[in-house]
Formats: sequence, structure tokens, C-alpha cells
Amino acid sequence: MKKIALFTLLIFLFVVGCANGRGMKVIIKPTLDKQLKEVQPLPLHVGLFIEPSLRHFSQEEWQNNPIAGIHHYVFPIGEPLAKNIEEMTNMVFNRVTILNGLTNLETIEKAGLDAILTVQLKTSKLELIVEESVWRAIGKHDLSVQVSFLDKNQNKIYGFPFD
Repeated sequence: MKKIALFTLLIFLFVVGCANGRGMKVIIKPTLDKQLKEVQPLPLHVGLFIEPSLRHFSQEEWQNNPIAGIHHYVFPIGEPLAKNIEEMTNMVFNRVTILNGLTNLETIEKAGLDAILTVQLKTSKLELIVEESVWRAIGKHDLSVQVSFLDKNQNKIYGFPFD
């Protein structure tokens, strides 16, 4: 009888744990293209500004399952993506300075920046399905960011969306 009570308690705690406000954190590991390591860095000192809403972006998804109950998933997309963007920028340019905001022209001149690269979040769409046969969440994530390359006077040289 104690085993049944313990088993019931464990299942109850599991369901409550899945339905709480924190959610299950999903590990996200973006990878860089290996060919990028063969590229000769451009001789520019670039300031990199990643919009704070992208740098700290986290997407949540709630799934109701008749068998397993309510699942709350948290996808911390921004932090690993920002680290990879920083790593990629360091490979493409000779020198990179991480900017906390788009600064004034005096600060840009003091730092000796040749240009500024900005990355902003456009859209993020998540399609998540709980596959009952394997008890896993299987999904598709469409993320769009806007990348702009500015000169040291913060005039846009070019900008394009990435999907």
C-alpha cells in the first residue's frame, strides 16, 4: 500500500512540476558553419549591437496532453544565439567591440570603430507537438532576425532579414 501511495505521489509531483510557472527548460545549441573558420577576417574594427529583446529572448509553449497532462516548455533562444553571433562576428572581422546600446558619434570615434553591425529580432514562431509514442516534444522553430550594417555615422550601408 505504501508503494502505491509513493507512486501516486511521484506522479502527482511530476504533473505539478510540468504545470508550474517555471516550465521545463529546453537545451538549445546552435552551431556555426565550419567553413567560416577558413574565411580571412576583414580588416575592420566593428561594434556589435544585439538588441536586448533578442539577446534575452525566451519563448514559452504550453501543451495539453490527455495522457501526460499539461507541459510547460521554456526555450531560452536568445542567449545561445547571441553567443554564436558574437563568435561568428569575431571570425569575420579583425576586431569586435560588443556594444550595450547604439552610442553617440563621440563614443564611436573614441573606440575607433569603422562600422556597426546590429542584429534585431523580427519574428519567432514555434510549432510544437507532443509525440505520445516517444513521450517527447517535437517541433519546428522559425526565427527571423534583421541584420543591419551601419557606417561609423550610423548611416545604414545595408540591411537584410535572415529567416
